[in-house]
Amino acid sequence: MQEKTVFVPNKGAHDFSLALQYGDLHFLTEGRINPTAVGGLYRQLEQEMQNASSHDYLLIHSLPILNVLAATILVDRFRRLNLLIWRKDHYAERNLYLGDGARLTIIEDYEG
Repeated sequence: MQEKTVFVPNKGAHDFSLALQYGDLHFLTEGRINPTAVGGLYRQLEQEMQNASSHDYLLIHSLPILNVLAATILVDRFRRLNLLIWRKDHYAERNLYLGDGARLTIIEDYEG
């Protein structure tokens, strides 16, 4: 089985080591970015995520536009989105699947 990747929108000073249990970390951007340069950011993220698989994760972090663009790339490519969301002292995994129609299906919904 292929090793999973955790896509982190921006490399900052945060400690992401707890996300390593989900896969190898891959930082999509680093440092300051221009949040209004949406086209350029999309192309950069698309390039950084070219080897993504349907089992990889997006760690929700940083500027909203980075999260939106990375999620768009994953959903467009795989019709699926695997998220890691920080919850006090751990990352909570949330998995969404966008089927053949326009309805979004929550694969797992639990508190944690």
